[in-house]
Amino acid sequence: EAPLGNMATPPASSPSPPPPAEAPTRKPTLAVFGGSFNPPTLVHEFLLNALCEEFDKVVVVPCGPQGTSVVLHDYISLAHRTSLVDLAFGGLDPAKVTIDLSDLEEERFTPSASLIKKYMEKEGCDVWLVVGAENIQKGEDDRSTIQRDWDAGDWLWNECHFAIFTRHRLPINPKDLPPVCKLLSIEDKLTPDLRDYPSVSVEVRNRIYGRLPFSHLVSPLVADFIEHFRLYCGVPPPTTMPFALKEIRAMIHADTLNPKAISVRNLLSVYEHPNPNLIIVIGGDGFMLRAIREFWRRRLPFFGINCGHVGHLLNDPPPVLEALLGITKTAAASVCASSSQLAVATEPKVVPVIVTPKALKPKLAPIFYTALSPMPTGIAKAASPAIPTASAPLAFCKQVLMHHLPLLYVAVTDSSGHSVTDTAFNDVWVERATGQASWLQVKVNSEVVIPHLVSDGLLVSTAAGSTAYAHAMGACPIPVGCPLLCMVGNNVTFPLNWRPVYLPLDVTIEMLSMDPVKRPLRGFVDGNPMPAQGSVVKCVVRASNIADCRLAFFKADDMLKKLSKLQFPTAAS
Repeated sequence: EAPLGNMATPPASSPSPPPPAEAPTRKPTLAVFGGSFNPPTLVHEFLLNALCEEFDKVVVVPCGPQGTSVVLHDYISLAHRTSLVDLAFGGLDPAKVTIDLSDLEEERFTPSASLIKKYMEKEGCDVWLVVGAENIQKGEDDRSTIQRDWDAGDWLWNECHFAIFTRHRLPINPKDLPPVCKLLSIEDKLTPDLRDYPSVSVEVRNRIYGRLPFSHLVSPLVADFIEHFRLYCGVPPPTTMPFALKEIRAMIHADTLNPKAISVRNLLSVYEHPNPNLIIVIGGDGFMLRAIREFWRRRLPFFGINCGHVGHLLNDPPPVLEALLGITKTAAASVCASSSQLAVATEPKVVPVIVTPKALKPKLAPIFYTALSPMPTGIAKAASPAIPTASAPLAFCKQVLMHHLPLLYVAVTDSSGHSVTDTAFNDVWVERATGQASWLQVKVNSEVVIPHLVSDGLLVSTAAGSTAYAHAMGACPIPVGCPLLCMVGNNVTFPLNWRPVYLPLDVTIEMLSMDPVKRPLRGFVDGNPMPAQGSVVKCVVRASNIADCRLAFFKADDMLKKLSKLQFPTAAS
């Protein structure tokens, strides 16, 4: 046995190399692009495209009113401003670009420092503030516009990251730059007309007011919208106006569960276009409501074709098909009647007859008729006219009126303290969720007008929605376009003999639950359940500052005439 001192010493193992350091995870970058965008110009669109190339995400923030005096012809409504912003920027990738309309909806101005802090907390990104080069001049002397005039300007200058766009003929002194910034330029993409004006938006407004050409400074969609509503002309824009389209490029949205709607859609498919200027909705009133809620941010006019029952928001199919396709009223009525028979047929013996009018052959899908719904006799004659001529849109537009209608802004607070917002076109109502009658307190413009309302529920509707549930509850329908809200109770037991009331469109109505535990409430927006996590405790309703839509009707089928038929059913029968 070897002594301890003679034991062989194992060779020392070389130390293992330390694991490689993990590369720091790069935070996504987000650019906050604020401005009045009044109106948005081609310069703004070039800036936004450049930001999309430079940053992972971009948030466009149209600023709310700042309380400063404005020139009369510079002022337009917040709803028109949001429409212009959506038309200018809404076609970009929604995963990349977000449009934050909260300032316009709440009629407030959020300072840049508050915006930066908000998005730092909300997004967890490296947040960059987009500014023009004129705002950093004299930064070396601490006298830049940002440091001197903006809220929390010193904090912004030292802590914020800036994306600075250079200006034509405005040299930048490197010593004026904030600590963290990057310079961006779009000078090479701008035409001389766009480079030479200090503010292109101001130039557009002045040109419109002076009746000078302006369309070369804005996108075609923005120019068409401004001309249609006569914005920046110093006069109030119309609420009812002629329907003027140079051509019909339709997005057709049809109820796929309605055979009649599918047949009409097939006939009108010649007007479908990837870049639409009109939304044609084919179905019933409920389908139209869902379409408005889904597509109002497209800022395109809606033209509805009734393939349902009542059709207060829609037009009858025969005159539409006659005007757009050049077929006779008899043929158009036959198509609709045959489709209705097909809808109610049960297990028919199918004898397929494929009808493809030569004039519509390039885009028209075949239409199948059954033995119970024979081929309309007028369709064969409809094949002889040529493809709808260039004059068809003009002839169609001469027969159509368009109504500019507001949507409602709805803010709901539930029993868990959770708050959500929504928009409504027709109506908003709260009702009892159990067998107990609801106890409500009602406020108008923060003033209590009904201290204790005992009923099954309470509904607030627009003029356009006053022909629906409001009418069924006993309210008198309001002519479309009237700036009124209707408030009506359902089975009111107290106050005694309380009747529906009509309020100006600019009021704010609050419906408050007086006993949310014993008498819980549930709510509905255009027939859809309110997205509350518990019972509804508070519901605030007012006209939205940002949400609106344009509804088009044949003059012979206008909403006022529909209203007359509703009010005088015997005379209409």
